[in-house]
Amino acid sequence: MTSAALFINYLSKIFPTWVNSCLTWKMHQGKQHGLADCIDEIETNKYKLVLCPDSASNDYNEHARIKAYGGNTIVLDHHLADKIS
Repeated sequence: MTSAALFINYLSKIFPTWVNSCLTWKMHQGKQHGLADCIDEIETNKYKLVLCPDSASNDYNEHARIKAYGGNTIVLDHHLADKIS
């Protein structure tokens, strides 16, 4: 949560109009990590860009699903991924 909050605050500082009019953010209901619990919503809305602060390093299936409809994913994580998706 801290990573997401810091990232949203940073974006708000440099792109306030974009954040207020274009940014949609989602927090997990529990302690889960990654895209598995929200990939259906992402695909339904066809978000052009999905930003994942401190998560989703190894969510290769979800990255592929986003790419399949024409979207892009940026993962900002301190964990090393097994491969680059």
